[in-house]
Amino acid sequence: MALRCLWLLTFLTFGLAPLDGQEFNSPEQILQIIQDSKLSYELRMAPDDSLRALQHRDKLVAPGALRDERQILTSYRSVMKADSTADSLRQEAERAFAKGDLGMARDRYLKLLERWPVNSQILTALAKLYTAEGKQDQAYLLLRKATAANPIDFEAQRYLARNLQQSGKADKALEHIALAHLLNRNDADIFRDLQAILAANKREYDAWDFVPIYSIEDAADHRRNVLIGRRQGLHWMMYAMCKACWAYEPGYKEQQSRDSDELPIMLEEKECLANLAMSYKRRRARQQEAFPLQGIEVLSQAIADLHVDTFALYELILPRDPEFAMQLSKPTMKRLVAYLLRFRSYERNEETMGR
Repeated sequence: MALRCLWLLTFLTFGLAPLDGQEFNSPEQILQIIQDSKLSYELRMAPDDSLRALQHRDKLVAPGALRDERQILTSYRSVMKADSTADSLRQEAERAFAKGDLGMARDRYLKLLERWPVNSQILTALAKLYTAEGKQDQAYLLLRKATAANPIDFEAQRYLARNLQQSGKADKALEHIALAHLLNRNDADIFRDLQAILAANKREYDAWDFVPIYSIEDAADHRRNVLIGRRQGLHWMMYAMCKACWAYEPGYKEQQSRDSDELPIMLEEKECLANLAMSYKRRRARQQEAFPLQGIEVLSQAIADLHVDTFALYELILPRDPEFAMQLSKPTMKRLVAYLLRFRSYERNEETMGR
């Protein structure tokens, strides 16, 4: 016996169209795999809030990330610690800046630049110092150099965005603050800057909610408990069942990842999101619920607009693992910026002021 609650097999009777050319299992196929499994699953209900709390979204990225000559992720601070003189200068500069001794801080940062001329952290720190002195143009040149030298430095992207906004170039600032936000998805300070720069562009962040309401637990007798919420649970049931296949079904992950250049985590989320969207659409058509879930409604639109990959990254993968952004290609980051503007913000006008 693989699944208790056999009524689930009558829940769906439709196929799933390919996404981005990739064949995925339909909700009906997922349920059949669970039913035929040699493993044992039990579907249970739990409070929505308790399941929501399991979706941790508080991890932050440390400042100064970069890729070394082997493209391995490291940090400038780690690199500088290998040079005792440079590390000592860095500490003196930071202490001087914190005390307001801008002259000493400038002297130390300039000495550091002699040793590390394309260190984005040092360039950004010196730019912040020039900004404090009211030298916006000099700060801008340093920040441009910093983002060119190290595009994944979210602090350099953030302060370049601030510089551009203060110079009256809010439209150009938007791209850089969006990049900073994507490179450190959970950072509250960067998010506030994003909201401010969106407002300067007469746009507003669309703060709809998308947090999976499910969990899978190992239980006694080699059984897995699939937990879904009491209020929103049936919406998330197929997402949870799909996740169970990827996590526990022998050979499933390998089979679904075969002949694909995409990372397994991307394929997993895309298949599970597709099952979520299709099962939700079916329930909505049958029950005509009065209160649709905006996040799942947006997911359906993102799938139609070929943005399921960016939806998966922005809404699920980056909140869980913000450092994942450091390995994304420039075209993918560009698509993520487009996703952010298309699906997570809207133009402010008289009709949307009360939204």
